[in-house]
Amino acid sequence: MPYPSIVLDSSGQVKSGPGEVLAVTIVADYDDTDAIIALVSIYDGTDNSGTKILELSAFNGNSSHAFYPGGIVFSIGCYADISTGAVVTVEYC
Repeated sequence: MPYPSIVLDSSGQVKSGPGEVLAVTIVADYDDTDAIIALVSIYDGTDNSGTKILELSAFNGNSSHAFYPGGIVFSIGCYADISTGAVVTVEYC
């Protein structure tokens, strides 16, 4: 059975309460000036003032994927702070 996931193109709450981040994918928009660096910071909390538990970036039209087999635990909630020009998928349980 697949785990739940959410796709975000702006910052927002992934999950309330405790859980684990299992995988994160970030896709950066393309700009012919090579100026786009997309960044997602994942926090244990309800906003970006919580404890940062991971960060992932991608450069201009590319993507990055990170898989966490043991999961990265969060206790308060999972919040994704996303830079402009990025689409992020977070898989969690």
